Amino acid sequence: MRLLSTKDRVWSWLLIVLPALILIASLIPGIMQMYDNVQKQYVACGLLNMPGEETAMHNIRLPLLAALAYWVILGVMYYRSQGLGTLKAIMIFGFLCAFLFAIALIVKANSVNITLVKGMPYGLLPIACLAVSVLSIVRLKMEEKNYEFD
Repeated sequence: MRLLSTKDRVWSWLLIVLPALILIASLIPGIMQMYDNVQKQYVACGLLNMPGEETAMHNIRLPLLAALAYWVILGVMYYRSQGLGTLKAIMIFGFLCAFLFAIALIVKANSVNITLVKGMPYGLLPIACLAVSVLSIVRLKMEEKNYEFD
């Protein structure tokens, strides 16, 4: 492993801490307000305790949690190796997580024609995922200057 400068450490810790905060925030009960067809009202929940077994978000929650956990692991891998491939993977998983988070904001309930998930504060999670992806793109452009390509 090469010696890391202070700037490398700061970038590495940013790419570890921000996805970890997104993962923790998605588990907090109350980050989502999801419509429950049984109670006929919005219920505060997180990704682990959401109502409605038949909803799209209920089916996507486990792959989303797995993607978020792997995204944090990729940040740790980048801290250890400082590789361009790992940065590209961090960028791709950021866009993937933002897409999976955004699916819940698009879907509507057929029976009552309302959105299943209220936009705020849940809507900040896909924006945060996109922000981390942009940060990884910026870091990738900075790192590419250190390499000579044919």
